[in-house]
Amino acid sequence: MTENKTSRRTRKPKPVAAAPKEQPEVNERVLDVQRWLARTYKFETPTSGVADKRTIEDLVKALQTEIAIEVTGTFDEETKKNAPSITFESLPKFVRILQAILIIRGRAIPFDGIFDHALRGAVENWQTTHKLPTDGIAGPETLCTLFN
Repeated sequence: MTENKTSRRTRKPKPVAAAPKEQPEVNERVLDVQRWLARTYKFETPTSGVADKRTIEDLVKALQTEIAIEVTGTFDEETKKNAPSITFESLPKFVRILQAILIIRGRAIPFDGIFDHALRGAVENWQTTHKLPTDGIAGPETLCTLFN
């Protein structure tokens, strides 16, 4: 008697399609900030439209450049000590840096270098949220919390 050997076919499992990685949504306001940094300061800021650590570092570098201290990209004690208080009377270059970091932090404000009531309100909101004295002036302590 002959044994009939049948080979069983094993089916290869169908490959499971990997779920597409969700790309972060491009934020046009963040993209404006990144383009401004690249154009104004000649930084190699990624222009992805996504708020990221590199964009924040480049904003710190912009501030350090404007206050004429060593440019490190880290908001350290030297930066805090030399940082200006940004108010209605501040130069537009400082106001723009403040607007830029607030935009990166998700605030919907103009990016025009003008310290107006909307910007003061955004600063006050940030100060309240972070349990800082609420005066609407972006002094060194407020800037430190924004950049860190």
